[in-house]
Parts: sequence; C-alpha cells; structure tokens
Amino acid sequence: MTDICCIGHGSAYYMAWAIEALPRDVDFHMITSVSSEVMPEVEKLRQAGIRVTAFESDTNVFFENKYGANMDNRTQRVLSKSAPFTLEQLKDEQTSISSGHTVGR
Repeated sequence: MTDICCIGHGSAYYMAWAIEALPRDVDFHMITSVSSEVMPEVEKLRQAGIRVTAFESDTNVFFENKYGANMDNRTQRVLSKSAPFTLEQLKDEQTSISSGHTVGR
C-alpha cells in the first residue's frame, strides 16, 4: 500500500517535488495525465526516484494566475484541461492518504 497518492495534473507535479524533498522516507505515488510534450517533466520526476503513472492526454492543464497589489489575492483562469481519469485507471490504487482530482466518466 502506498503511503500518499496524489492524483491530478499541475499541482500534483509541485506536490511530488515537495514530497521528494521531505527528510524521511515516504512511499509516494503520483498519477497524472499529460500530453507527450510534457513527458520530459514526468521523466525528471522518475529520475529523482518519484513513482509516477502518466496516462496519455491530448492536452495539458494550463492556467493563468493574476495577482493584484496584495500578493495574497489572486484570480485564476483555466485555459485548458488534461484528460479526466477513469475508475478503471484508478481501481488498483491503495493508499493511506490521497489527494486528487475528480474522476471523469
């Protein structure tokens, strides 16, 4: 069983690097869907020893953040989304803690 599983796209990438930087050993698994153009970033995670399952997607998550004078306030606009996950893709994952994205149809 995996200690922590993060299912998602853009923010999952940042979480994977944060988990990798922890001073203790954590069994972490990231599940994502990305296009072939983003696979080099997935390979960097794998080379760092992070277990990643990457499903193929025609598009990637791409969003725009706008900050005002107060950097604690932002608005976000989603410009594109990766392919949703299916129950079939996730059915065998067992984890103590999960963080994730809504499962698609």
